[in-house]
Amino acid sequence: MSQNSFESYCTCGLHYKSATMSPNNVFDRTDATQNLSIYEYKQLSDGQQKLLAILPIFSAFLSIFGSWIIILMAFKSRRNKPWTPYHGLLVAMSLCDILGSLTSATGPFLYPKETSDRIWASGTSGTCTAIGFFNQFGSHSAMLYNGILSIYFLLTARFNIPNHEIASRYESTMHYLCLGYPLITAFLGLFLDVYGERSTTIGCWVSRCRIDYFSREAVCEEHGLIEGFFGRYPVIATLGMLVFGNLIIWIYLRDQMNKRRKRKIAAGLDLDEDSSDDEDSTEDGEGAANPTTEGNNRAKDTITPGQRRALRLVSSQAFLFVGSFILCNTVTFVLRYILPGNLKKGDPVQNYISDMEIPYNNYTLMVFQAMLFPLQGLLNMMIYVRPKYKNNRLYHCEETRVWAIRRAIFGDAVAPTVGDDISGHSVASVMSIGSPKMLAAKNSRK
Repeated sequence: MSQNSFESYCTCGLHYKSATMSPNNVFDRTDATQNLSIYEYKQLSDGQQKLLAILPIFSAFLSIFGSWIIILMAFKSRRNKPWTPYHGLLVAMSLCDILGSLTSATGPFLYPKETSDRIWASGTSGTCTAIGFFNQFGSHSAMLYNGILSIYFLLTARFNIPNHEIASRYESTMHYLCLGYPLITAFLGLFLDVYGERSTTIGCWVSRCRIDYFSREAVCEEHGLIEGFFGRYPVIATLGMLVFGNLIIWIYLRDQMNKRRKRKIAAGLDLDEDSSDDEDSTEDGEGAANPTTEGNNRAKDTITPGQRRALRLVSSQAFLFVGSFILCNTVTFVLRYILPGNLKKGDPVQNYISDMEIPYNNYTLMVFQAMLFPLQGLLNMMIYVRPKYKNNRLYHCEETRVWAIRRAIFGDAVAPTVGDDISGHSVASVMSIGSPKMLAAKNSRK
């Protein structure tokens, strides 16, 4: 067997590569390997590494497109109605997501070529540090905005707090938390010099095991507390805000529906009445509060049909944000914090080998991470567009789904091709006249 650095060989179907450095501090496939026996580890093939480098580019492009659509729609909406905290939080989250997506797309190519075994590594220690900084700030700020959106939905849907009150009392604090905490930890990472290559992340982040640039030996450091405050605890906090916030909303919605059903039974009314007054009848997911009737509704311990429809929409929007967050971040959480385990004291070589073999042993998870982690912006866009898309399907059921999507994004600039445009009417007028979809539903019940 040849002892060239990084020369591959197969034993029992396993793919091995050497992890040692060449004398000139560069991984060279022709330089003689030092200490080959203790630095061998199972490594992904070149084709597998290329796939993991390419996949984030497509997902990041889709995410940037989705975030740009959200920003475009939010600013266009200012022509017709006031700016709300919902728009502000979404726009800030989208800007952070664009930064995080760009980091995910470029990270696989900016590993330090002097010490990395990645096939397309062409960066330096400086580019790796920069990627680590933006990974910490961009990705985690966008993640925290997901959790804060759940708090916003909770304030509007459960406690009926109007948008102007949220804007004056809570919105600034929300932005300070979502931007301040990731930014402070990102700079703290620079100060502590903890950014470096990590085998289970897209691009550099808080390093775990690496090859030292000067000594050319394996170095493993347990950054448990740093990893916790930089990533693990914010993820858990965000998931907690999403789950518990939406659970409270769901319990409240269920109680309101039960109370309304009991009142109908007591009054001898048809339980199916207004069954078509679902979330389709509201314009967007900004909030369910109505300051003009807030006091009366609290006194009666009930809500109006219009608020009920808005509450359903807010609840469904909130649950979709929970699902998108779990879909995009679960695999990354497992790869970063669960699979690596604890380092063994006094055995840096074995720790290094075990850490470097995680991608080989969990290649399927690595592929899912490359596809899903940068995709948050696209899913956010789909959730944000959903209420307007459903409205278009309600008011213009003769139009195609593609037309409804275009109308949701570009608004009145996309004119109807079939029938009259009734989307400008109020919910009450449409409910009294009936959209084609509503009339069809009512006729089917007769």
